[in-house]
Amino acid sequence: MTLFLFPSTKYPYSVVQHLSGFDLLRVKGVSRDSRRRVVELLQDTNFWKSHGLRECTPNESHVQRVFWLVRRRAPCRTILDLPSWISPLSWAMMRVLKLVPQDIGSEDPQTVAERAASLGDEVLCMKALKFQGECVTRSNKRKCMDGAIRGGNLRVAKRLAIHSPDLVEELQSRQGANSSREEEGSDRLYRLSNALSYAAMQGETRLISTLVLDEDCPIDNHDSLDLTALHYAAWHGHVDAITLLVFLGSSIDGTDYTKQTALHKAARSGKTEAIAELVALGCSIDQTDCEGQTALHKAARSGHKDATSKLLDLNCPIDQTDRGGETALHVAAWHGHIDVITELVNRGANIHAVDNGGRKVLHLAAWQGHVGAIKLLVNFGCSVDVVDRDNGMTPLHWAATDGHIEAVTELIALHYNLHQADNFGETALHKAAKHGNTEVIRKLLELGCLIDAPNIHGETALHHAARNGHASAIKTLVELECSVEVTDTLGRTALDYASTHKQIECYELLSSFGCSTGALHKWV
Repeated sequence: MTLFLFPSTKYPYSVVQHLSGFDLLRVKGVSRDSRRRVVELLQDTNFWKSHGLRECTPNESHVQRVFWLVRRRAPCRTILDLPSWISPLSWAMMRVLKLVPQDIGSEDPQTVAERAASLGDEVLCMKALKFQGECVTRSNKRKCMDGAIRGGNLRVAKRLAIHSPDLVEELQSRQGANSSREEEGSDRLYRLSNALSYAAMQGETRLISTLVLDEDCPIDNHDSLDLTALHYAAWHGHVDAITLLVFLGSSIDGTDYTKQTALHKAARSGKTEAIAELVALGCSIDQTDCEGQTALHKAARSGHKDATSKLLDLNCPIDQTDRGGETALHVAAWHGHIDVITELVNRGANIHAVDNGGRKVLHLAAWQGHVGAIKLLVNFGCSVDVVDRDNGMTPLHWAATDGHIEAVTELIALHYNLHQADNFGETALHKAAKHGNTEVIRKLLELGCLIDAPNIHGETALHHAARNGHASAIKTLVELECSVEVTDTLGRTALDYASTHKQIECYELLSSFGCSTGALHKWV
């Protein structure tokens, strides 16, 4: 039987006759009254016009498929997969028989698209829009976008944005107009901003959309910590909130008082999904803060291996330096994050890079006493005797400076030259005495360090301890049989140093050990 389904002033009698005699309408759940209402609806010429039907020649199996789907209460998305001529027939039957899903609660494709968007049904929304074809209006698409955003369904909003980029521009221009509007009071602005920050922190997309779209809350307002809602969403890793805020016009590269972007915050807290989303939305991956650090520096500093890996996957510069000349590897070594160090080196980071002070990564690891990082870096090829550029200090000098006894022990075990001096002729013992690190002094002397070794000015470890007021270091050195009468190049003893620098306790202690004054009058 040939059915002609096209706009006409006449009723499509062939359809009416076919439906009236079709046995499947008499199945359970489809009453005679329902069948009559289906026929009446199909006799409405406006119904056909609204869908722009064309002439077609369906066969009986096609019609059977429609009734079978309706009888089985198939979901809207399944019926929308039907050929274009069958879809209006399906919608008509679903309206009359009230078979449209209750969560949609609609009778026509236009409203279904809007409701599906607000409920997060991406497939149904797009099918309903596609079903309308050329009949779909900009207003309908805008309502779908608004519904998706208000419902917090960002997957639908993203899909709509791909097909209609102008919708996003319209939303952002509307937010721009709202933000430029003069507020009626600072209290209201303060409350709205706090509410928006909280919503972003918790990932409450519906609350965000309500505050921005309904309450005209400025989307990029900074709170008392100088953070925007986007910073909070990124910090806590709420991807949907990030997407929504950017859709609504939030500046993707907006900064706080330290010039950190949302990407810095996400990297600092190790939120890999947030990092990927921000970069996908256009955030600059190599933007630096006031310290010159990128997001990779922040991830390395916090020890987030996954975030580090994600940033490298997204082509973040691996050896970019901050204002101090430090790369991400320097930062990871300073904080002793072994997993991050391993990831960076395996991905090609330069283990021989130097900072503005001429220090390499091993110097920083030793300075902070990270034994595991020291072992790892040496295994990767760092020289244990490497000297920095400015002072000629080795990793052992730096470890002794801050009193890291375990690091000192490890470096010596790695065949470090115990007697190596820096540019001023000072050994690790001088550094330990200068800072009063008695345990390191004992360890170095136990391992054979020369107790009375002078620097280029003739100063021994005892001179340094006296000058800086470290009485405990003086006791340790004297106990281990250092010379109390040794003088520098100007003939000054440790007692002279204590006297000149007004270290009373050290002066009395050295006097009790029999230390005498030297050529004090030559002091310059």
